[in-house]
Amino acid sequence: SAFIGEIKSGQYKSLQKLIKGMAGKGMTMPTVVARLEHAKVLGTEAYAMMDVWGKMANFYQQVDVLTDFYKKNGDNKSAEDIDREAADITNRTNITYKRAAPIVKAAEKAGLTQFGTYFYEVFRSQVGNVRQGIDEYKRALEAKTSEAKNAMLLQATKRLVGQGSLWAIAAYVSTALG
Repeated sequence: SAFIGEIKSGQYKSLQKLIKGMAGKGMTMPTVVARLEHAKVLGTEAYAMMDVWGKMANFYQQVDVLTDFYKKNGDNKSAEDIDREAADITNRTNITYKRAAPIVKAAEKAGLTQFGTYFYEVFRSQVGNVRQGIDEYKRALEAKTSEAKNAMLLQATKRLVGQGSLWAIAAYVSTALG
């Protein structure tokens, strides 16, 4: 063709070598499409796992807080007991479908809403965070040692200030958007 005639002999040979090399590696259009579809699935799964990663991080942070508190308080708790308590706190303070009210789940199954459980859970988890912060504050006041009291006060403060900050930012953004 006229185009190939314009390419110098060396460039043409390099181009042929590249095409042969690609063909030998199975880089056909169906292979490219299959790899792109695979990448899409991986991306979707990675996005879905962010929720799990967040909950795992919360769980392990809660285990560390409880372990530190009980040690400083002179309490003897097994690792299994601490794990159970941390798991319960994590479930109370994070969005989780299984804790949604049955009526909200029923409305979603009936097709009345697609996001009812999500909105319910966002509200429930925020209230759960405040309640957990208050419980942590009460626990700090009942601690046997000042070290344990300070450790739990720090946790309660982080939780309550974090939730309050979220509400303040949400109010600001809502006002700014009109």
